[in-house]
Amino acid sequence: MGGDFEWVVSSKLRLTRTEMKKLAFLVAILAAQNLHAAAICSLPFMAQADAQDPAVRFERLSAEASQATLEWAQGILELQAAEKAGGAAIPTSAWISPLVDFVPRFQDAARDYQGRDAAIPYLRWITKEAMPMKGKGREAAEAALHELVTTHRKSESLEELSWMLGRLVYFFGEEDGAAIGAALEADSPSEIVRTWAVFSRRSGALEAAPLDSDEFKAAINELRTALAKVEIPMLEEEVENRIAVRAKFSIGMVAPDIQGVDLSGTPFALSDYKGKVILVDFWGDW
Repeated sequence: MGGDFEWVVSSKLRLTRTEMKKLAFLVAILAAQNLHAAAICSLPFMAQADAQDPAVRFERLSAEASQATLEWAQGILELQAAEKAGGAAIPTSAWISPLVDFVPRFQDAARDYQGRDAAIPYLRWITKEAMPMKGKGREAAEAALHELVTTHRKSESLEELSWMLGRLVYFFGEEDGAAIGAALEADSPSEIVRTWAVFSRRSGALEAAPLDSDEFKAAINELRTALAKVEIPMLEEEVENRIAVRAKFSIGMVAPDIQGVDLSGTPFALSDYKGKVILVDFWGDW
């Protein structure tokens, strides 16, 4: 099956709940096969079914957001091709993700199920998709994250938040972040969630405590002990990298003998400038 596909459901058609779910599933399959599927439904009970079944409502809204993103990405590719062919430059507004407009809709749904497990998928979507945004989008993501790690702290689905759980102090400040992390360590049934919370609590000592201090050694020991009970490669790598950086690059240590080629093509080593004042300029281009 290929090409454009349009599915029109008559307003006179009557479907059972099971048939409705099959219809939604088929539309999702068609979308996954990169077909342009559109279900134009004017059935009054569809909205009622959404309200009664949070999972169906979430799947429908997620599919709509995914389709909008796909169409937006395809549009960007077309604009890039046109620009490369000598056409007009791509306007700045074209780069704005369509997901910006979906954030309020997911927020409305989350409010409809506030305090219930049914709200979790909507809150997770907001946290994941809106966190890279600016302004209201970022505010929505942080609010959704706060709701997840407080009201829903006993849910194992928080595992999907991964790195965000390790930066509670960054998101919510020292006092609130510490309190939230302590609650997660005490109440979460997930070893993975608790391990991320330990990292959030101990990362400050890992970065700033003196190398020979009991605090630094205790932080390393507690983190390695927690990580030995779970499989979180990303976190394990981050912890070991931070330890290695502190061990090699702390203030007062001898810098490693960096070698490279200067702008004129001449090889150099940092040791060539021993005894001289060196200015290291870090920069990036993106």
